[in-house]
Amino acid sequence: QLHLCKTCKKAPLRPNILFFDESYDEHIYKAKSAMNAVEQCDLLLMSGTMACTGLPHKLLAKAAERKLDIVDINPERNDDIKHAPLLHLKGRAEELLPRIVHELIQTLSKDIR
Repeated sequence: QLHLCKTCKKAPLRPNILFFDESYDEHIYKAKSAMNAVEQCDLLLMSGTMACTGLPHKLLAKAAERKLDIVDINPERNDDIKHAPLLHLKGRAEELLPRIVHELIQTLSKDIR
C-alpha cells in the first residue's frame, strides 16, 4: 500500500528508489558528490547494494581503478561483482556501521592525542 502526501492527502508518495528508466542526478542523489568522494577517499565502505545500477557500478569501478580497499557490508556475499575486489563484512548495515564509526572515532581520537 502506498502512503499519501501529507499535504494534499491524495498523491501517492514515491518510494526513495531509482527506477530503471531514470538516471542519478546531483540534486536528488548527489551523484557528482559521490564520485568526487570516491576520487578522494582512502577506503570505500559500501552497503545495501548489489551495484547493478549505474551510480553504484560507476563508484565501484572508480574505486577499483584507484586500487582502493572496498568493504562490502552485506548479509550475503556479492559474488556477482567481478569488476572490483570486495572485502566482505557479513552483517546488517544498521548494526555494523555504528560499530565501525565508533571504532574509527576511538582510533582517530587516540591518534590526535
